[in-house]
Amino acid sequence: MKNMKHLKIILFLTMSIQIMAQETLGTLTLTPIVFDENSAHEQVSPRVKNLLKNKMRRVASKYGFSSGVVQDRHIMFPDIQVITKDVIPSAPPKVSMEIEFTFYIADHDTRTIYTSESFILLGVGATETKAYNNALSKINADNQKFKDFMLEGKEKIVSYYNTHCDLIIKNAQTKARIGKEALALSLLTRIPSDCNVCYEKAMDETIGIYKRLEDKLCQQNFAKAQSIWATDQTYNGARRIEPYLSKILPSSTCYRSTQTLVNDMISTIKEKENKEWAYRMKRESEEYNLRKMQMELSYDVAMEEAKNQPEIIYRSSWWW
Repeated sequence: MKNMKHLKIILFLTMSIQIMAQETLGTLTLTPIVFDENSAHEQVSPRVKNLLKNKMRRVASKYGFSSGVVQDRHIMFPDIQVITKDVIPSAPPKVSMEIEFTFYIADHDTRTIYTSESFILLGVGATETKAYNNALSKINADNQKFKDFMLEGKEKIVSYYNTHCDLIIKNAQTKARIGKEALALSLLTRIPSDCNVCYEKAMDETIGIYKRLEDKLCQQNFAKAQSIWATDQTYNGARRIEPYLSKILPSSTCYRSTQTLVNDMISTIKEKENKEWAYRMKRESEEYNLRKMQMELSYDVAMEEAKNQPEIIYRSSWWW
């Protein structure tokens, strides 16, 4: 029981770091998306798309959302309609654009739009990009319309997790059973703490899955270390093995086997090459080091999982 409690504490410390940039445990996540395919995509430059994403990130943060580089199922995206565009005959000439920005909060997986709000803004600048920027600068996150829009989206996302809690947990359990522990953890740790009961259920479920993942990665790294040592029992071979050993956590089931291998490597190198190779194994009592190692493990796993996720598809194939 004590070990389980210790593991749960470590898990909370571990998963609360920045898993893929800004995403954090128990925080509502909302991924800003600007589709390549837009009703005005010919006019929207990459710089304008970045301006839009940054604006949405700031607004999302203001209303309690975390937005990271990993695509979450809940997204915020704009639709842009240029109503009028004129060139003002000044010195130098300026571009004047009346633009309608419609923002949506939606569920990417179910193609469900939770809420939307439109703003018609006038932008003026030396170029179209600067005109867009000028218009975007007029979007006030404190505007009551925007506030209502964000709070409604937040309420519906929380409602989604509360309504589908058991299904999400069951899905994560299924992923873990077929060896997709990283994906299972990703599903569970995205459940926000706002969903009190569901959040607690998910955190309890993550303990066993995380332990399985930790032991699985331990075996993989230990096998790689053994393979290298079997063919290269030299000081250089030992140095090649170090990166794999450093990923093996003291709480892993194969940790003792790793210690045995390290002792054999030390004595072999001393006997054959008369060299000192001192690889200091991490001890579980070194709590700071253990936390740091588990954080690095979680980050590496999340990075690898992100690479395997499909990129978001074009809007026109499923929004409208």
